Amino acid sequence: MASWLLNLQYHGGSTYVLGGQATLFRPEALQSVVDVNKLDGPWQNDSDVEDMLLTWQLQKLNWKTLISPSARCFVDSMKSYHTFRQQRNKWQSGTVELLTNKDLNVQTRHKWKLWRSQFKFLLDLVIRILFIVLLVIALATDQFYWSWIWIIPVILASILNTILAIKTPMHRPIDVILAALLISPEIYLWVNLITFCQVWLDKFSAHKKDGWANQYNAEKGATTSKLGIGLLTIAMIGIVITYLCIQYREYLTSQSVQEAIDPYLMSGWILLTYLTIIASIAMIYQVWTLRAKYKA
Repeated sequence: MASWLLNLQYHGGSTYVLGGQATLFRPEALQSVVDVNKLDGPWQNDSDVEDMLLTWQLQKLNWKTLISPSARCFVDSMKSYHTFRQQRNKWQSGTVELLTNKDLNVQTRHKWKLWRSQFKFLLDLVIRILFIVLLVIALATDQFYWSWIWIIPVILASILNTILAIKTPMHRPIDVILAALLISPEIYLWVNLITFCQVWLDKFSAHKKDGWANQYNAEKGATTSKLGIGLLTIAMIGIVITYLCIQYREYLTSQSVQEAIDPYLMSGWILLTYLTIIASIAMIYQVWTLRAKYKA
């Protein structure tokens, strides 16, 4: 949230979503949305992101949608991983629906920014999956070599998240420490990557899910999280792969296997290097923007 607010302020203070917690609307602005779109009310409950849809409709009618540089409203967060995931699913699903649904006929200058966010999720996902696959293959075939240049993106990420943690209101020392060690940011990113994958898979599914109902059911305890099953599955896969690597180590480390895999392994590391450079440039730009004296 702090990163989002700082980014909006650096780019003029215009927002693509006016939150429902504490937003001041001009009555005539809301009435214009109702009249032009022939609605019963300004908010449409058939959208998973009714506040974002309203914001886009206001911008289409040339109303300014700005955030305050100083006023803040603090609201409670979800109480568990499961309820948080369902909330994120609803938000991400609604955002993707707005981005891809041409029937809505709502245009906003923030649309490309949201598409960039989707591409960034895809980039982060590809980098991490590619790194895990290459690392496992390199270790299994005894072709892993460490280079200190790989520490650069890690340091950049640590600096960026430390600055964001310090700029976050009411932060605690443990928040800054976890941010600097990349523990909390990486966990948060993986949760978002899981949400990203689930939302886009659902997008291509024939059955549309009710985001509001899923979130309410999660908050009431009517549904349970599959986190435990997922972690257990990952652990079992890791154990099986480790066992197979140990069992067939002599074959995997043989010269013939190494020579066969080496070209693909090198191509993979080169591709990963280019993708990491792109991600590092994005982090450098974000660190540069944080020099401005804006408050989260």
